Amino acid sequence: MDTSESIPDTSDIDADIASEFVEFTDDIPIEIYRSLRYIRKYENEYQKENLNLNHLATEVGQCSPSDVPATKKRFAKSLFHSDEYMQQTNAEAQKLYANVHAAYERLNDKIRYLENERPASSS
Repeated sequence: MDTSESIPDTSDIDADIASEFVEFTDDIPIEIYRSLRYIRKYENEYQKENLNLNHLATEVGQCSPSDVPATKKRFAKSLFHSDEYMQQTNAEAQKLYANVHAAYERLNDKIRYLENERPASSS
């Protein structure tokens, strides 16, 4: 009986684990950086729209009655954009959390595998 077939080749498993670890350490920092850039971008746009809303609210109170409808329309448009930016910020933050959590779980799976499948070296 050939015993080489009954013993699994651990070098392939080790290579897979090493490859996945490299993927984890290479990809997750890039994902974090990308998400944080988008969050910052959307947050900045949100803040600009809020400043615009403050300006338009003041303008509505000070403009002539004939200009009120047009100013209210601009106010509504700015409010809509502000809400869109906040939703995009929130969606990107949730995506960031999901990506980091998934990477964390994958890494924990690999650690558990290594702890359970590898015999401890005896002293």
